[in-house]
Amino acid sequence: MSQYGFSRRGGMQVPPKSPVMQLLVVNLGLFLAGNLAFFVVLLFQGAGGASALRNILSDWLAMPYNLEAFAFRPWTLLTAAFFHQGFFHFLFNMIFLYFLGGLLQTLHGASKIWPLYLLGGILGNLFSFLIFQAPGTQAMFGASSLLGASGALMA
Repeated sequence: MSQYGFSRRGGMQVPPKSPVMQLLVVNLGLFLAGNLAFFVVLLFQGAGGASALRNILSDWLAMPYNLEAFAFRPWTLLTAAFFHQGFFHFLFNMIFLYFLGGLLQTLHGASKIWPLYLLGGILGNLFSFLIFQAPGTQAMFGASSLLGASGALMA
């Protein structure tokens, strides 16, 4: 592997103990824990309990769309950076994190990856929240929570 993180075969490689890999593992662990809890509740309480759990997780971890809800859940600026709603949302965010994170780690250094991810998540969520406050956007997108891992990756 060269000093820029690219292998001689032409692909980028992310070292196993790098901050990008740490973020991937943390996101995977949280995603699996949430889904395991969902399936355990589904098994013991049925679809109604599982649906209630999914709503609770979404309410407490995803970025709310309205100011009143956000005032009581300001931590969602950060938790939404690790919250994924569905397998494909998780999968594509992790693929994007692997490649873009690996490139950023190579260009700017490993010590900046965690701060970039966290700051990107907070700023991406804040930007999404502010955009969602524009007239007509709630009608266009519905009354749903915003997700922030995408914002963390894009910022």
